[in-house]
Amino acid sequence: MPKVAKSYEPKLDKKQFNVMIGQNVRKQRIYAKYSIEEISKILGLSPAAVGLMERGDRGITSYNLYKLAGIFGISVGAFYDDSEVDPPSTPELRRRKTQLNRLTTFTNKLSDGELEHVVLMTKNLSELERN
Repeated sequence: MPKVAKSYEPKLDKKQFNVMIGQNVRKQRIYAKYSIEEISKILGLSPAAVGLMERGDRGITSYNLYKLAGIFGISVGAFYDDSEVDPPSTPELRRRKTQLNRLTTFTNKLSDGELEHVVLMTKNLSELERN
């Protein structure tokens, strides 16, 4: 006998769901000190579209949530669960994680030669600071 699909009534309607996700994205963006313009460039959207998304007037794709989670250093599930959206135990840890994510975003755009140059410059600066 074939299975009969059960009826499911979600707790949130589509608009409420989009508002919840948008608020969590905005909270993380502000905490990570990203502007709407920076996020719009990362996602390939206009700043107005990001604003609509953060207000819940426009949905966000799962792929863009995935990209934002990587940038903010959180799990994708954190956007769906308010308890995970809160920052880690220390602001210093969160700040360092954000800085590393920004550095990763920057270095991913470099050619191999440019990246090698940045690595050598970083090593030289580190040695200068030790002396």
